[in-house]
Amino acid sequence: MLAKKARICMLVGTTLYFVSCGQGSVNFSNDPAQDSAQNREKEADAIAAQDAGAENTGVDYFSNSNGGNSPIDLDPESESGIVVSPTGNVVLRAKPKPVVARVAAEEGGTDGGAELVTTIQDACANLAARQSLEEVLSFPQTDSCQFGQNGNLEPINNGFQAVASQSQQIAIPEGHAVCDIQMNSITANLRYDDFMLFTLDDYVLFSTNAGLLAGPASPGDTPTWKKWTFDAIKGTAWGAEEVTCFGLAEGDKCTVPGHDEQGELDLFFASGPLSELSSQVYKRSTNLDFKLHILGDNDAGDCEHTGLDLRVNISVVPVP
Repeated sequence: MLAKKARICMLVGTTLYFVSCGQGSVNFSNDPAQDSAQNREKEADAIAAQDAGAENTGVDYFSNSNGGNSPIDLDPESESGIVVSPTGNVVLRAKPKPVVARVAAEEGGTDGGAELVTTIQDACANLAARQSLEEVLSFPQTDSCQFGQNGNLEPINNGFQAVASQSQQIAIPEGHAVCDIQMNSITANLRYDDFMLFTLDDYVLFSTNAGLLAGPASPGDTPTWKKWTFDAIKGTAWGAEEVTCFGLAEGDKCTVPGHDEQGELDLFFASGPLSELSSQVYKRSTNLDFKLHILGDNDAGDCEHTGLDLRVNISVVPVP
């Protein structure tokens, strides 16, 4: 188990559907003075392709440390979004949105309803109509996995064998939808082992291992948000140790401590991509169900965390 430092994922200057990041901060270059006109045009084409729902072309462009952009060839079947290479370069690729949307439709899922998503976005644009809610969610300390119990498997090294899950809810007024969510750990001493995943109504907000997201498409998946169950990845091998944050837009933030490193959570999800998830919650319940999942493979101290008190600020708005 390799220790990693805190990951800080921040998006500047464009909208995306998820970010995978390594150590340090991620800032997408958007400065024409730094980027060549040719490659800026290629970036714009890639973003336009993403927004239009184009399939992944397999040819990506990365923004390197001196601001220039260069083409690189990557596997067309691999994940897409904005990723950070081992050398720290930011890779831009078009996310194949139609694949997710088609699977959701074929398997009885929903994209949240485009009309409802637009209605929520328009309502959230009226700042005067918003109402703020503040709660503290407490997830008590856990100290071990229950291997072989409660749906967990027996210990196997480097596998997702067991999970300890905790749930906390926040009630919102009936007829209201969520516009944005800000979450900060009250103390900066959160530590967990082996991996952590955090969900809202079972949709992933962030994950700390790529393998946690490798399960098959769920009927509830949307073009932006992945619905998660432990059963989908139970018994599979670990993936790359990296933080993946879903639904980030310009100005959003996702700071998560690395594996077995002490740190804080600092998250902000604003209206935009969040409206799609908000529409799912709006149709089902007036309770927001936040779940903290800690996963382990075979050690006595796996599935443990030091306890998390999370201050949550939520902006909601009545939906006409």
